[in-house]
Amino acid sequence: MARYNVSGNPNVSELRVNIGDDPTHFGDKLVVGVTEGSETWHPRFIIQGDGGVGIGTVDPGTWKLAVNGNIRAKEIKVE
Repeated sequence: MARYNVSGNPNVSELRVNIGDDPTHFGDKLVVGVTEGSETWHPRFIIQGDGGVGIGTVDPGTWKLAVNGNIRAKEIKVE
């Protein structure tokens, strides 16, 4: 696991990028998240080793894209 921590102060928002292969925490993945005024980690975006992407969720399940929140798009084509 690797971590890049922009701010060393836990009371300041920071960016962390975690890359890991821990099978107990969703297997191979890239996770981007923040801490907001505390040491509590809030994951915001995940790309799993199988290509699944989660936005606002760390578990996209069997979906290729899972979003927990509103989505805006200019156009969506369903085939």
